[in-house]
Amino acid sequence: MAKVRYILYLNDDTLFLLDKFKDQIYKKKCNYIKKNEIQNPFKFYFEWNDFIKTNKIKIALFGYSLKVIVPTSLNEVQKEKYKEIFLDYFKKVEFIYLEDILPLEKDSAIFNINEDYLDFYYLSKNKNQSIQISKTLFKNEYKAIAFILNTIYSPKKLILYGNNENVPKLTAKINKDFKIQCTFQEDYNIYVLNVYKSEIH
Repeated sequence: MAKVRYILYLNDDTLFLLDKFKDQIYKKKCNYIKKNEIQNPFKFYFEWNDFIKTNKIKIALFGYSLKVIVPTSLNEVQKEKYKEIFLDYFKKVEFIYLEDILPLEKDSAIFNINEDYLDFYYLSKNKNQSIQISKTLFKNEYKAIAFILNTIYSPKKLILYGNNENVPKLTAKINKDFKIQCTFQEDYNIYVLNVYKSEIH
């Protein structure tokens, strides 16, 4: 049975690859992925190949297994596209759902903030819920966040993460304007991998 050495986390147009043996994370902003979906499989294949070579990712003779963290909204066609490409490098590819990793609790919620959209994760009747909002509907990220907190769900605790560099400023503004304990990790773009690493897998 192939060992799981690598965990790949997809967030919008960016790949984060965790090497568990080295405890090292490699990052790649991709031209041919958007909203977690492959836009051009042929071009992405070469982009992925270049990423593997540039970072000297070790591919074992008998193969390692790869776990890929994706949102539940990613469709089966897209998962098959990823699997087809990744199986050229790994013996086995397994998908893990992001919603199963996020530490959601009663009265808490999580925002994934990217450049063009936001994902909001929360619990409702003990079930994980998620909403995606395009930033184009609002002037900025803060207005989108305020809309969700005022109309959909206002938790007592809120965690922000994502690829958007405004995460720290948004956290400070939410703490100031809402009666919510809002926090973010220092490495907020790799928050999901840090949560994964802290759990037993």
